[in-house]
Amino acid sequence: MLLGNGDGTFQPVVSYSSGGNTALSVAVADVNGDGKPDLLAGNQCDTSSNCAHGLVGVRLGNGDGTFQPAVTYNAGGTGVWSVAVADVNGDGKPDLVMAIAFYNTVAILLGNGNGTFQAATTYGSGGILPRSVAVADLNGDGKPDVAVSNFCGSTINCLPGKVGVLLNNGSPLDTTPPVITLSATPKVLWPPNGKRVPVMISGTITDTGSGVNVNSAAYAVKDEYGEVQPRGAITFVPGGAYSFIVLLQASRLGTDLDGRRYTVTVRAKDNAGNGGSRTSVVTVPHESGRLNSHLSGQFSQRVKALFAGINQAFTRGECAVVDEISPISLTMGSSKGAEIRNGIAIDCNCLRAAFNHSASHAQSSDTGGLFCGT
Repeated sequence: MLLGNGDGTFQPVVSYSSGGNTALSVAVADVNGDGKPDLLAGNQCDTSSNCAHGLVGVRLGNGDGTFQPAVTYNAGGTGVWSVAVADVNGDGKPDLVMAIAFYNTVAILLGNGNGTFQAATTYGSGGILPRSVAVADLNGDGKPDVAVSNFCGSTINCLPGKVGVLLNNGSPLDTTPPVITLSATPKVLWPPNGKRVPVMISGTITDTGSGVNVNSAAYAVKDEYGEVQPRGAITFVPGGAYSFIVLLQASRLGTDLDGRRYTVTVRAKDNAGNGGSRTSVVTVPHESGRLNSHLSGQFSQRVKALFAGINQAFTRGECAVVDEISPISLTMGSSKGAEIRNGIAIDCNCLRAAFNHSASHAQSSDTGGLFCGT
């Protein structure tokens, strides 16, 4: 290894073991996804005295021009004359393609994505003594194919040599991003008292193609005020379900008529590199829009219908909020509303309606009035 000085000159050579005997080829690629280049060395033989088989040595990079000790893999034959790195099965993980000279084969070692590889699968090279391999989409079907150069065309008459082409007959490459669902609870933060409120973020991340890359899932919160913006990685269970809590501040400027918006985004990639995202919005509404928002997900249809009439009066200006800090009260005409604590209790034109989340419900009386059930 000769590290460059950036001016066309190089530092003194540093030698590393290839993991086997008679290293014939080398490739450089990031095979474990850490962003650091790794070394892959093709060896004609293993370290046994009788050259039982060829080896490929994998040395993971440290990112500073040094490398970890070699981990070796059986190449599936003797004489690894060429090594190429490519994702040949469309799972987003780098695989190894090797020319095995003395077995007249091409060997494929599928990658696990973490710098380790599965056992070799071999294919005929189409000639004798394959010396070099290259990977590209040769027929335009979107799948990587293999071309291999052979020193000889046949055992009877060596010359001329032959180029063998192995067309990829695997499944089409995964081009569909993961499917992400996202829910935020609660979606409305009230009252705007400046406190941090726990908001549950939950959903699923699934991918029926190459599968979800478990290291790619992450969330980010964008606060339109640029103040409260948590972010981090997401851990999900088998089946793709996830849940976590973020703390968002229940406050907004008095002049912010459309309220404060927190945009929660969940992102993930599949193992083929396709990315997907989903967003949900949590708001701290302005007072004028609070009543509908507060009621939208918390009450039965009958209670919602009751408060719809009150809200119409509120919109017409007949009701007014006199205190925006909980507990709050509403007024209509000369009648003042009751306090809001665990639920809602409003006294409007002498008709009292109450709703308590844990203990009460609204019922209709025989005369069509409303009273508080317990």
